[in-house]
Amino acid sequence: MAMLQTTTKIAGEPKGSPAGKAAPAKAAGKTSPEAIRAGLHLSGNQGAQLDRIVLAGRKVMFSPQSHKLFLDQLNGPGTLAQKMGQGVAGLMGLLWQESKQSLPPQLLIPAGMVLVSVAADFLRKGGMDVTDQDVAGGIESLVTALLQAGGVDPDKVAEIGARGGKTDGTMPPPEIGAAAEGEA
Repeated sequence: MAMLQTTTKIAGEPKGSPAGKAAPAKAAGKTSPEAIRAGLHLSGNQGAQLDRIVLAGRKVMFSPQSHKLFLDQLNGPGTLAQKMGQGVAGLMGLLWQESKQSLPPQLLIPAGMVLVSVAADFLRKGGMDVTDQDVAGGIESLVTALLQAGGVDPDKVAEIGARGGKTDGTMPPPEIGAAAEGEA
C-alpha cells in the first residue's frame, strides 16, 4: 500500500511558524553572500584569495572567543547597517593585523562586502528582519570605515564619483584614445 505524502511533510517542516519558534529566514536574494561574491569582478587568482579571506573572517566571526564581541557589536548604538559595517570593518582590521599586512589590500573591501552579507544572513537565520537596504548600508559603512582607516577621505572619493571621474584640476585627466592605446 502506497503512502501519501504532502508537500509539507516532504519539505520536513509544517506550514507556518509553530508557537515559540522564530519565523523562517527571508531569502537574501541580491544580498546573499553568494550573490555579492558572484557580482565581484575578480581576475587571476583573486577569487581563491578572496575565498580564503572570507573563510578566515567567518572563522573569527563565529569562533567562541570572538562571537560574543560580534553579538555585543549588534547591541551597541547606531543603525543595524552601521553596526554590521563597522563590525566587519573591525574584523577586517583584525585579519589585516593577524596576517602581518600580507592580505592583498585590493581584496579587503570585496571580502568585507561578502562578510557584511554573511553577518546579515546569520541575523536573518536568527529571525531578525534584515533588508537589502540594511546590507547596502552596511557595505557603505564598511567602505567608509576602511577608507578612513587607510587615510582616504570618503567625501573626496564621493566628490570624484559625483563628477563622473572628471578632474578638478589637481590631477591630469586620463588619457583616452590613440595616446592611451599606444602605451598598452
